[in-house]
Amino acid sequence: MPKAETSRAEIPVAEHIKRFSPEIQRLIREVRTVVKKVAPKAEEKAYRGWPIRIRTEHGLVAIMGFDDNVNVNMGKGARLKDPKKLLEGTGRSIRHVKVRTAADAKSPHLRALIEQELTRAR
Repeated sequence: MPKAETSRAEIPVAEHIKRFSPEIQRLIREVRTVVKKVAPKAEEKAYRGWPIRIRTEHGLVAIMGFDDNVNVNMGKGARLKDPKKLLEGTGRSIRHVKVRTAADAKSPHLRALIEQELTRAR
């Protein structure tokens, strides 16, 4: 993951994505496409040193790039139905899915989790 900057200033999402390798940029864009299809009116923001945050009145998805994968964090992940056991983490509420390939990003199982998080479909 690129070195985090300490300023919490909001930046354009495209500027945030440029910080990553071409492969990770592609995965971030793939995940964003899925999220935007699920919640086209969601608010999307990026801040220096923080993941991209996509929020609706029902939930929050954060997209975080690393050297070899993209994490898709679900704000209420601990409460989501996850029959394929994609969600990782042990926190009280947040869980994440590791996306390593375009197929992972386009997975109907990931989409179902995003739908649960960002809509009333729980």
